[in-house]
Amino acid sequence: IVIMTTEILRNIMYRTAERAAPDDDEDAAAASAGGLASDSEGATSSTGTRESRLGDVGLIVMDEVHYLGDPNRGSVWEEAIINCPRHIQLVCMSATVKNPEDLGAWITKEHQECATIMTRFRPVPLHWHFAYNAPPPKGVQVVDLLAREGRALNPRLEA
Repeated sequence: IVIMTTEILRNIMYRTAERAAPDDDEDAAAASAGGLASDSEGATSSTGTRESRLGDVGLIVMDEVHYLGDPNRGSVWEEAIINCPRHIQLVCMSATVKNPEDLGAWITKEHQECATIMTRFRPVPLHWHFAYNAPPPKGVQVVDLLAREGRALNPRLEA
């Protein structure tokens, strides 16, 4: 199991594409010999295509896939999905994606067949809390943000 950001995943895919088409004599020699090439940081990576470099990867879990709609980070998520080798199954999760059917259809078009599964079941309940610094000796206090019914502000916070 490897855990990484979509930025790192995308960069691995781009780096692999660069390695497949070396741009200097040293990398070209390493690639033609089927060997290893070093990057500017001295790390060693195998040359080849995304498919060969990620050949042992069978599944990528992309949590918080609603970031596709984020103006600053969405393009990175989009590039990771589009450039992901077709042999890798994607599991894309989000509790807040607004258009799951459209997203599933887009992933089917760009990557491979996608089944959209929706549920309102939340295995880990969502609880909102409020932290504040109370006068000594209490110090930092954490209380429920909402009253027990969950429809109004906790009366302990009204002052």
